[in-house]
Amino acid sequence: LLDKKTRCFHTPEGKVDVHPECIIVGASNVSGREYSQNYKGTQQQDASILNRFVHVHMNYDPRVEKNIVEKSGVDKEDGDNILAWLNSLRTKINMNNIMYDPSTRKLVQTIEMIKMGMSPKKAFTYAFITPLSELERKKIGEIC
Repeated sequence: LLDKKTRCFHTPEGKVDVHPECIIVGASNVSGREYSQNYKGTQQQDASILNRFVHVHMNYDPRVEKNIVEKSGVDKEDGDNILAWLNSLRTKINMNNIMYDPSTRKLVQTIEMIKMGMSPKKAFTYAFITPLSELERKKIGEIC
């Protein structure tokens, strides 16, 4: 489907033609990141694959994250603190050119840990700070 000459694909049920105005949108982590000794980030993509896509950098939507926190049931002050810490962490990561992605998924994990009884500071630290190397932690300094 990435080749404009190929406007169909085959399934067990037969050939399916692709509508001429069909657009396919995909998301991928193409840079990779070594989070720990046990986890290796995504593998670097082949240049021929990357050449077939338009690359769009997307930031996190603070309105979506605020909505997630507000609907989670955590205390408003705790939720506000978590969002402030997250914004501070992202700013410091960008300022220090650290290859790390403090994702919305980790925000949800933080909320889940709080709902299980962990303090907001400890939950945030486990979710967001622990994956950083010691050198990266020194670069960003105190967050919460």
